[in-house]
Amino acid sequence: MCTYIYAGRFQPFHNGHLQVLQQACKILMPTDTLVLAVVSPFESNNVVDENFLKSSLEHHLPARNPWNVSVPLRAITQIAQSCDCRGQIITTLIPRPEYGWHTITEWFPQKRVWVIPSADETFDEKKSDFFKKMGDSVIRFKDDTGISGRELRNWYSNGNHKSFTEYIPECVGNIYLEKTDENTIKDFQERAKDFEQKSKWVTDKETNSVPLKFLSKKNNLGNLLDAGGGTGYLSYFLAKTIACKSISLVDISQNMLDKAIERKNEKYKIKTYPCAIELFCSTVSEKFDTILIRQVLHYVDDVDNVISLLRSVLNDDGVIYVGQILVENEKCREWHNELMQSISKNRRRTFLYDDFLETFRKHRFEIIDSQLTDHEENLFDAYKRRIYDNITFNELKDKIEALATNDVREKMSIRTVGDNVYFTVKFCHLLLRKQKTE
Repeated sequence: MCTYIYAGRFQPFHNGHLQVLQQACKILMPTDTLVLAVVSPFESNNVVDENFLKSSLEHHLPARNPWNVSVPLRAITQIAQSCDCRGQIITTLIPRPEYGWHTITEWFPQKRVWVIPSADETFDEKKSDFFKKMGDSVIRFKDDTGISGRELRNWYSNGNHKSFTEYIPECVGNIYLEKTDENTIKDFQERAKDFEQKSKWVTDKETNSVPLKFLSKKNNLGNLLDAGGGTGYLSYFLAKTIACKSISLVDISQNMLDKAIERKNEKYKIKTYPCAIELFCSTVSEKFDTILIRQVLHYVDDVDNVISLLRSVLNDDGVIYVGQILVENEKCREWHNELMQSISKNRRRTFLYDDFLETFRKHRFEIIDSQLTDHEENLFDAYKRRIYDNITFNELKDKIEALATNDVREKMSIRTVGDNVYFTVKFCHLLLRKQKTE
């Protein structure tokens, strides 16, 4: 058993660091561990390197350490898988050498090898002395970017973001690209202004009566997580009737969360987390008794990953309520997806009923309750939800009417009334729990 410690400030956006990570993954044996050790931004016990701390928070996920600095575990996992990594990878934050590198000997008492990226910079003899005193050895892996750790620090502090996809698998590059898409965040920031008024399903009594009926059987929601919950309307709506211990609301839009905080005279206060579901679930230490995820999965980058992460933070006897608009067949999906993509590029997919159910079954969920209801929408309301003026209303109307086959018109009850087009989708309500292990 051997522990390889990637020293320094691991920056997942840095091509050279990813090069070294890939090389390190290839030498791991099944019993080995690779530690991605982010060096603390603290210069001393009470002085903080503000620039590095800020840049770290921008480019690393919060983790279970007092400085909230770590690396995106999902991306690192995919990099490791692409290198056929056979060992274990973990992340931690370590003290600066002068303030306690000796604690590493307590954390990892087995044989330690320090993995050092070499970008044509002189290796600090002082650091080498630390390694020798601890009985450790060093491997220098080539980093051909020529960017030193100090240069990298300045690089990030100044907000420079070079291309980083040359040395990493496309799937990993896409993760970073999606996470840093400013248009996505801008979209939801703008939509927060009148989200509940424009997205009428949010406040629709009939739509909200279904999760209320499902969850009323629990008598107590316990610790509630509203994943991608926007303004928190559904959480507050349920908590008015069903007892609840706590509410955690996660959404990428701070403006949406601000709307939730503004609600007055409500029984429960909401703890808000302005981040993606993936980030929250990868780092939160608590488990939840009830999880809500309504009208969110068509936006996420990787549906399977989000469902898997939600499952990981669900208590064994907890439940997940899922609410999702979907359609009946492939032609309807093509039509609906084209319409939604014309309004918001952030909307990635339209679901079919059977495929949607199968997604949860393969993640070992069983369905406790389900209900499928018709939900009528119209083109004018959908068009009002757009953020960018990339298409006029008449252009969109002509486009979707031309795409609608007779079968699609029948299945989705498409009808033109004056200048508007009405259509019907299905609103799928599911209440799920983890399958009982035999």
